[in-house]
Amino acid sequence: MNPVSQGQLDGTATANPDHFDAALAQGNPALALEVLFTQALAEVRRGAGRGGLATGVLDAAGRRLLAHVAAATPTSGALIGFDRPANLYIVTELYQAGGHRVLLEQMIRARPLERHIVLFTGTLERTRDFSRARITELGAFAISPDPEAGLYDKWLWLREKLAAYAARRVFLLHHPEDVVAALAAEEIAPRYGHRLYLLHHADTVVSLAADLAGVTHLAIRPEQKARILAGNPDLRVVLMPLVAPLGDQPPKRAKRASGAVPEITVTCGNEKKFTLNGPLAFPDVIARILKVTDGRHVHIGPVSPAFVRATHRALTKAGLSPGRVAYLVEIPDLRPPGCVMVGRVRPRGQGFWRQLAETGSPTRRLFASRSDPMPSAPRTAWAPFRRRVARSGS
Repeated sequence: MNPVSQGQLDGTATANPDHFDAALAQGNPALALEVLFTQALAEVRRGAGRGGLATGVLDAAGRRLLAHVAAATPTSGALIGFDRPANLYIVTELYQAGGHRVLLEQMIRARPLERHIVLFTGTLERTRDFSRARITELGAFAISPDPEAGLYDKWLWLREKLAAYAARRVFLLHHPEDVVAALAAEEIAPRYGHRLYLLHHADTVVSLAADLAGVTHLAIRPEQKARILAGNPDLRVVLMPLVAPLGDQPPKRAKRASGAVPEITVTCGNEKKFTLNGPLAFPDVIARILKVTDGRHVHIGPVSPAFVRATHRALTKAGLSPGRVAYLVEIPDLRPPGCVMVGRVRPRGQGFWRQLAETGSPTRRLFASRSDPMPSAPRTAWAPFRRRVARSGS
């Protein structure tokens, strides 16, 4: 083992590509991994909003590091079987508010007769107890590395687990900067092939392993699948549309005095999902939407008093009543973070939803129950949004 010291974390591991080459040349894979992680963090932050870009240079560097470590530290190769078909999930961590967790929970529930083992990478370690508790409640197995271990030791631990477990399928649900998850997927890709599923859930930021070859890429909306194939037509991309249960009863219809059916818009997620400034800031966008729809807006998820006050100020400035916006807690199985869904309630409880997405997995959710799924709108759709709604007659 070659644990990473605090000094390496604080000073030596920088985003300079030369430092990665130097660490690898010196035979220090632990430091090289820290440098790669630092570079990935910087690239993800720099690339926010650029639309699902792969980190080709960093992925190539990761393959060099993997070749070095695989030759110097081979895995034991001892296989561990299960009494039922087993599914492995490589996961960074889970959050209470956010669609990543909900998506994983739904995937586990979809196969109640199989075993489910969630391997947390330990790369971030911000919600360890919560993440493990949620998986255990589902009847699945939550396995995590020693929280005191360095990043390199956590990678070696994950390599051993993946080498030992004999699984039917492996799913990769990682944060874009999780270099440990990306390296693990790269190493097991030849073994599992198309039985390794890489879920695309946050295509608004760059992500490690986004164009991993030889595996199955899961897209959760048609537009996303088209974008992935446009960037790399050789990838195997499967559409896995998600739905939200809306119950047996149609939603109540609120009508204006004139008899017209109003527009109701909804945003979901905590306020950190809405970080844009200027004309695309949350309060200004909501005010512009309400000016067009003459309807109401509902926000689902935790927000601060300052967030509410900023929205109220924007509404007042636009000549709108702050009472047109309501704030609610989360709704089970309907937590698409960082999205705006624009819907018109129709007679007989039918409706459609259009999404203006920011990030997250169920952000891309297509509503299939009593609705007509519409392709997601790209981020650039904010500007012409009012014209499009004004022209819509349905």
